[in-house]
Amino acid sequence: MFVSTGKLVQIFTAPRAGVPMVKRLQAQVIAGAGLAEDRYALDLGAFSHSAPLVARHVSLIEREAISRSVQLGFFFWSWETRRNLVVANFSLNDLIGKEFLIGEVLFLGVELCAPCDRPGHLCSRPDFKEAFENRGGLRAAALTSGTITVFDPIRLA
Repeated sequence: MFVSTGKLVQIFTAPRAGVPMVKRLQAQVIAGAGLAEDRYALDLGAFSHSAPLVARHVSLIEREAISRSVQLGFFFWSWETRRNLVVANFSLNDLIGKEFLIGEVLFLGVELCAPCDRPGHLCSRPDFKEAFENRGGLRAAALTSGTITVFDPIRLA
């Protein structure tokens, strides 16, 4: 049985590495690939071929992590984090190896997104790593296909 504990609040895709993120109200999830029209589903992401290879189908970040960075004196728009999905009221740091649903689409938490230099470089903000220390988000594998929509519930087993 799954219990609703959060919601999806924003969706972003980018067709290639380094180009601006596009805000969407919904996205098609492709099992084993990621979000249709996104660089990682198209195998064009900056880290698509980095070792060790892990499922980089989608990346998530907590809206609360973005708000916390503002409280610490950093201001980042959610799209500047380069994460595909922004969630609210749903803790991501403990989801490694756990399955969760967004709407009716099943995902598996794969690894934490340690803040790196790339998002900061792309938005000309060298303080990105400091702003999101221990709050960089989660990479997840798409286990099933379907459509996700802003405000879909997120449920954990």
